[in-house]
Amino acid sequence: MMDRDKILVQAKAKLPNVDKSLKQQLDEEIEPVWVCMECALDRGARCPEGHLVTMHTGTCGICKEERNVTEPRDFGITRNKLKVKS
Repeated sequence: MMDRDKILVQAKAKLPNVDKSLKQQLDEEIEPVWVCMECALDRGARCPEGHLVTMHTGTCGICKEERNVTEPRDFGITRNKLKVKS
């Protein structure tokens, strides 16, 4: 389990009296800010045919590795496959 995951588990355990919607937000899946092509392709996301993307070196929100990344919006309607646990 990653450090981030451990922190979230501990935080959820300490929130027994907090509004349920806050707990649900912690479990929600969110869209990462940046995504590498490898992770996108592994999850079945594809750029629309003929679409050009702008890449830069950054940290992928899925694999957490430094790679060439782009925005999830570049994957059009398949971008919903890129969500990760918050």
